[in-house]
Parts: sequence; C-alpha cells; structure tokens
Amino acid sequence: MSVPVPGGPSYVVDAGVETELIFGHGFELAEFAAFPLLEDEHGRAVLADYFADFATIATKAGAGLMLAAPTWRANAAWGELLGYDAAALDRFNQSGIAFMRELAGQWPDLNIAIAGVVGPLGDAYTASPEKDARLYRGQLESFVAAGADLADALTFPSAGEAVALVRAANDVGLPIGVSFTVEVNGALPDGTSLEKAVARVLDEGEVAYFGVNCAHPMHIAPGLAGGDWVARIA
Repeated sequence: MSVPVPGGPSYVVDAGVETELIFGHGFELAEFAAFPLLEDEHGRAVLADYFADFATIATKAGAGLMLAAPTWRANAAWGELLGYDAAALDRFNQSGIAFMRELAGQWPDLNIAIAGVVGPLGDAYTASPEKDARLYRGQLESFVAAGADLADALTFPSAGEAVALVRAANDVGLPIGVSFTVEVNGALPDGTSLEKAVARVLDEGEVAYFGVNCAHPMHIAPGLAGGDWVARIA
C-alpha cells in the first residue's frame, strides 16, 4: 500500500456513494448519512457491489484502488443530530474501515489504499468558520485504531475548517487528503480561491494531496488557472 500523492501511482476512487444509494437503490438516508448501512445486511451487500464496480475499473485501467469507507457523516456534529453518541460513532467508523479491508481481500492483485472519509461538520456548500480541531479527533482516532491507511476529507467548503481537520490528523499521525467544493466560478463558497485555500492549509499542517469534488468540471476549471500549487492536486 502507498498513500496517494500527486505524481505517484494512479488510483481509482468511488463517485458519490450517498447519491448512488438514494437515487440508484432507493435508500432513505437521514441527513445524507450512509454509515448506518454498515450494520444493515442489505446495505452492506449493496455497498459491496458498489465498490466492486470500481475495482473492475481499476483492474482494467491498471491503476490502484482507494476504498473509502462511507463515513462522511460519521463525525461528532452529525452524529449528535442523528442520535449517535461517541461510542456508537467509534463503532461505525472502525467497522467502516474493517469492511473496506474485508472487501480489499477480494482483489489481492490491486494496490489498495484504505481510507476513512471525513466530511465537514456543517453544510458542505455553505462557508464555515474555523472549527475546534478536537471535534474531528474522535473520528480520526477511530480510523487509526482500525488500521486505516489515510483519511480522505471530502467536500470541505472553507480553508478554516480544513485547517482544523488537518491539525487533528497530523496530531494523531494519520495521513490526510483534503478536497474542497467550489461554486460556479471555481472559488470556495466564501469566495476564497483554491490557490489561497491550499496555501493556507499548507501553512498550518501536512497534507498528502488536495482535490476538488462534488462540482461540475466546468465550474472547477476556472479555479485551476496557473501556478505551481496546482501540482498539489491529485
């Protein structure tokens, strides 16, 4: 296993598991949370089939595969809203990594990275202030305890919130990749450019790679104009 980094081996990643579960399979996900399906027999079967499709793509492409646990909402803020305490969230986050490891055993010839997915503590499409790094620590510690290779932060709407997460990940010793979401002009919801967001996060901590997700390519493109910083996006 190697943690994905810019310029390193290519990895296939999955594509919007919550959206696929809702619109492709008819699941009703409270607050867009997929992690409760880890304790549902039918849910686990659907998730297994979902990830198997990406393993097929990776095999055909001769690329690695990043298996990212469906834990985007399994953090302290959303857990409280959904009625799960810290012990329950720890169980879900660890079982998510264990499930990805179980699936990985089906494809011994693939270079597989096991990631715990981290989402923002609030609305992923509304600018948010810097958060207390301790709010992320429980989820990250669960990933470490379960043997995750890295944390994959998706759909972060602000550099401030990403800074808090990166500090926590660095503190627990877990490699992390950070992906921002952008508006139609290629900038974050608060107007910060991708270039400035990447620079601010790098000033505060160590990041394996950056990304942009959950936005149309035509909206992402304006944010990637010029500069050496773009090489940090994997």
